[in-house]
Amino acid sequence: MNVATVLRHIDEHIRAEGVQGTVRWMLKRAQWRFHERRFGIRTEGVIPMSAFGIDNDEAGEYQPTDYTDFATIMRALGIEPSRHVFVDYGSGMGRVMVLAAKYGFRRVIGVEHSAELVEIAKTNIARAQAKLKCRNIEMIAGDATEYELPKDASVLYFNNSFHGESLERVLAKIRAFAENASGPVLIVCNLPSRSPFEDQIRRQSWIELKQELTLNDRRRGLIFTR
Repeated sequence: MNVATVLRHIDEHIRAEGVQGTVRWMLKRAQWRFHERRFGIRTEGVIPMSAFGIDNDEAGEYQPTDYTDFATIMRALGIEPSRHVFVDYGSGMGRVMVLAAKYGFRRVIGVEHSAELVEIAKTNIARAQAKLKCRNIEMIAGDATEYELPKDASVLYFNNSFHGESLERVLAKIRAFAENASGPVLIVCNLPSRSPFEDQIRRQSWIELKQELTLNDRRRGLIFTR
């Protein structure tokens, strides 16, 4: 990104959010860059899924989870990661998979429909591998509505991945899975202040809202259990 582009973005943020909001944005970008360099990965961006060949009105845009938001979620979960299998629905470029593996989950699985994002994620995971506690990392290329959870899955993560019929089909599969699971199943949602995803998942009577978290940029974390 050249100097002119950076200055234009700063000017746009000042106009939209004022000086304080712009300072927060600049600090966040610095934080992102620090973590990206630390892991040797590239996952930044807010990109419509159509840019990756996914023409589905129910698909959310690509927007990776904030690094500090994931730390907040992990503190709230209060679990021993090594006893759990983590599944990221709509895993994008793999940032959350890298973070989950850094925390030392027993196994980390990402499910992503875009073949292009799958390849980017694989590259990022390979670059970060030496810094990760978990080495059992699997990338699934395919439609989340057709994905069958492994028997030991226990933490399911959604970053506003999709909504509508796609989400209903995925939740139906999770419900059937949870009814036969040997232990509790946690569903973790990272959502904007308002979203169709939240409206849908709050209507699910078979899960219980365990915690609601305040995240960055007016986002919210919802943790459900079954």
